[in-house]
Amino acid sequence: MTFTESEKQKIREVAKLFAAQTEISVAKIEDGKPFFYGALNSGNAVKTIENHESLFEIGSITKVLTASLLAKFVTEEELEVDSAINPLFPFEFRNGQTITFQSLATHTSGLPRLPPNIAWRALFKRHGDPYEGCDYAALIDYLQNKMQLRKDRKISYSNLGVGLLGVALEKYANTPLNALFQEKIFSPFKMAQSSMVKDAAGKFVQGLDKKGNPCASWDLGYFAGAGAMLSSTSDLAKFVLANQEHQYPFLEYQRRPVINEKYESIALGWFILNEANKSNPLYFHNGGTAGFSSALLIDIEEKRAFIALSNISGLHKIKGQKVDQLVFQLMHRNNG
Repeated sequence: MTFTESEKQKIREVAKLFAAQTEISVAKIEDGKPFFYGALNSGNAVKTIENHESLFEIGSITKVLTASLLAKFVTEEELEVDSAINPLFPFEFRNGQTITFQSLATHTSGLPRLPPNIAWRALFKRHGDPYEGCDYAALIDYLQNKMQLRKDRKISYSNLGVGLLGVALEKYANTPLNALFQEKIFSPFKMAQSSMVKDAAGKFVQGLDKKGNPCASWDLGYFAGAGAMLSSTSDLAKFVLANQEHQYPFLEYQRRPVINEKYESIALGWFILNEANKSNPLYFHNGGTAGFSSALLIDIEEKRAFIALSNISGLHKIKGQKVDQLVFQLMHRNNG
């Protein structure tokens, strides 16, 4: 089933709320078939465009793919999901603290969302790129000398944690993270446009800041595994279809709930929404960077999904209300 006129209108309504040159690319997956629709706010009107192969920064949806790598190593190699990452590093973590792979992929490591110095930069100093200087030396310094973990280890969303997971997987495989994605995820699923570097094949969409002006991308450094991916709705639809086909044990393993709550559970990289009136859960993640925002929502059992990629700034005050809600509205509209 292709996009209905009401679904197209809902997408156009979101594009209309933002600045000129805002574009949204949406994928709809129905019963194993992907459909695409794109909208561009030209300034005078919102028009339909073909942008399903255009490249957007997907922000924190990267975390799902980083956790997919972890799941692949656990199911196909000898990596234990609850083993510590500490032996991969040639130094002792501050105060002898231990961190496991699973805790990083489920936001239960006790690490903060961001190190204090980066949070301070984002708020007060380096608005353009708060991640400037986040190289491996800075990570070593943090882990050795500054790291503080929450004692309760409850769920606490952490960009730092998944960034560290990406570094740990690089060390485990002795391979750069982008090369791991290419070998383990992108090549098998024929995601030819996806990459962590901007020379990837395809048209790269210009990111817009929260005022609608063109902006540069953040250089995430050691946070790459948490948010540095470039992709298209065409490529992400292939990843969604792989999840729905039930043919890949590592994806099945990744979706198993690790922490169960009444209405929301967490798997490796996924937030699982257990809706009160539904027997089957929805798998969700969103993302935001300086110039882009994204959302991904999958119904595995009903074989439905919606992906929305945009150049709406993740720092825009209504980004979450509009981009995140769009995929939920489309999913529920589709369910009648």
